[in-house]
Amino acid sequence: MRCEMAQHPGDVIKIAGVARFLLLTSLAATGIGLLSCGQSRPARFTFTGEALGSFYTITIVAPPPGVDAEQARRIVDETLDEINRLMSTYQADSELSRFNRHADATPFSLSPSTYKVFQMALRIAEESDGAFDITVGPLVNAWGFGPEAFLQPPEEAVIEALRARVGYQKLTLHPDGAVSKSHPEVYCDLSGIAKGYATDAVAAALETIGISSYMVEVGGEIRVAGANPDGAPWRLGIERPLPDTPSGSDNRRRQGRPGRSRRCRFLCRYPVLFP
Repeated sequence: MRCEMAQHPGDVIKIAGVARFLLLTSLAATGIGLLSCGQSRPARFTFTGEALGSFYTITIVAPPPGVDAEQARRIVDETLDEINRLMSTYQADSELSRFNRHADATPFSLSPSTYKVFQMALRIAEESDGAFDITVGPLVNAWGFGPEAFLQPPEEAVIEALRARVGYQKLTLHPDGAVSKSHPEVYCDLSGIAKGYATDAVAAALETIGISSYMVEVGGEIRVAGANPDGAPWRLGIERPLPDTPSGSDNRRRQGRPGRSRRCRFLCRYPVLFP
């Protein structure tokens, strides 16, 4: 580039103006480049698996340094495996399965986690006047929603016989962490509440390793915290909440505030996420 001496004062002003324009243009371009870099999407990873007779999906956004997908999955699986070991009706050796086979009125000792879920379940049963009842397990199994294969609809006589085994009042919790049944064939199914407990447990486990932005879904139970990959509050919705609702309509429930956890419970197994 060749520079020449200005011949007139006006030329000096013109040259200075051009130099200022080029400088400002260069700074603006630099600023745009820095802004673009600053607005890049944070790191994220999603993984899925099976637990409690259903499926789970975990999405983690902006994990802290040193935390990768493998470590997060390991913590999630360990947490869910422990809850499976305690509360699954699909595992014959689980604590719940052993209690269901306990055909005796003597108290049966429970782990603190299972006892806590029983406490909550019985409180909800009382508040709902039995609309929610974990002793409905025999009927759940008879209609093919339990661990056994469904063969045919049960006859009315069978249903009436099974109803004799149902009723949350047949359970008694003891202060020492045990539970007893007044009918030897009471069979409990925690599926209606254990998945929510599992969702909270997984969220707590993730937070112990510094993860603050996540979406945890276990069998349709959802908990979110922090922000989604776009830096905005998580948005969750049901694809078809009503039979006549068009697919994809704007039926959404939004987290109230970024960084604050709020559990969203839906009557669907696979929620639709709106980023």
